Amino acid sequence: CDGPSITISSTADATAISNCGNYNGDIIIADSTSGALALAGISHLKGDLTCNNATKLDEISFAGLVTISGSFILKGLPVLSGLKFDSLMEVAGDILWADLPALQGLDFATGIVTADRVSISNTALRELSGLELTTCNALEVSNNPDLAAVNFNDLTNTTNSISISANSPSLEVNLQRLTISRGITLQNANTLDVPLLETLTGTLNLSENSFGSFSAPSLTLAVDMFITGNPLLSSLMFQLLPGISGDLIITNNSRLGAIAFPDLQRVAGNVNVTGQFSRADFPVISSIQGDAIIETSIDNSTICEQFNRTGDGSCTTGTEPPESVSIDTSTNSTSSGGSNT
Repeated sequence: CDGPSITISSTADATAISNCGNYNGDIIIADSTSGALALAGISHLKGDLTCNNATKLDEISFAGLVTISGSFILKGLPVLSGLKFDSLMEVAGDILWADLPALQGLDFATGIVTADRVSISNTALRELSGLELTTCNALEVSNNPDLAAVNFNDLTNTTNSISISANSPSLEVNLQRLTISRGITLQNANTLDVPLLETLTGTLNLSENSFGSFSAPSLTLAVDMFITGNPLLSSLMFQLLPGISGDLIITNNSRLGAIAFPDLQRVAGNVNVTGQFSRADFPVISSIQGDAIIETSIDNSTICEQFNRTGDGSCTTGTEPPESVSIDTSTNSTSSGGSNT
């Protein structure tokens, strides 16, 4: 069956393509569609599946659909509470879901394993079960206030960035097999687990999170690091990282007591590490090409002795005793995010 497109406003309309098997074109769900819409009879959609601004549509089901060669777009569906796709596994284009305030869960029996880009925002989703991604080039999950878990434990790499922000403050993010990404931005989360992450060709940005500890035990390449405004963060460790090709910024983490970069030798950009940390382990640091500011309110002269080897910048320590800082020691080599309750 050939399109280039069909517009559907009811289950009766969908019967026109129910015997196609393959449909070559776009399926557009009209904004006038209401109630429950059931589609079936198509295994492979060679086009986009789109529904925008259908204000009275409360359920979409699509039995038997396995692949979408285009994008899967749902936007502005205020009463949509059911999304049932029993066979869908591949979306060659983008998954773009936005402004779905009644959607609390997904009913995807097999699970989507492939998509080019995934963007999910302003929904009532509590978890993303049904998205079992192994391949995805970019991921953005934002402004989902009830979302408590993001588990993409089979995702190994993303050619573009991962951004997860402004979801539930109890959000747990598990990316246990991720090895390569262009960058990771995480805001307002409780945990981040990236035990196998080796390469970041862009930025690691952790801000306003509630975890008590963080480590990236396998990371060996990073461009920039911004770790700022995490009020419960008390320990931070990057066990294998030898160099940073951009900036290293660690500021406004009010409880941060211990920082460890045991293999870090060089930073090509600026270094700004400030707070009340009692331990800062940079035993082999030898080169900082940009400006360097290291400041702690804690009395520990050994911190500045390490940075004096670089010959640049300023390092100052304070007068508070080291025992005034409480450090979360829960992080170990197999866990990269520790919650703090």
